[in-house]
Amino acid sequence: MWPFIFNYAMKKCSSNAEQSIIIGDNFNTDIYTGGYLTGMKTAGISVSGIPKNPKLPVTTNVEPTFIINEIRDLLDIYHLSKHL
Repeated sequence: MWPFIFNYAMKKCSSNAEQSIIIGDNFNTDIYTGGYLTGMKTAGISVSGIPKNPKLPVTTNVEPTFIINEIRDLLDIYHLSKHL
């Protein structure tokens, strides 16, 4: 797992974990590595055929901060994140 890639991307965008959110459909790379290990908020995309509770490389109770079922959910997340 390579959380340094996500930290590098935040640095290049003059951002930090508190100001960032990662949106992804892969739990291990996007939610766990990209979000949890770097301290970012996460939004998991609900995709047909993707297991709801995938096996993680380590035992953990990590869950996405938000779940995206439809593209319009992004707008709700944007407005909600202003208050987090």
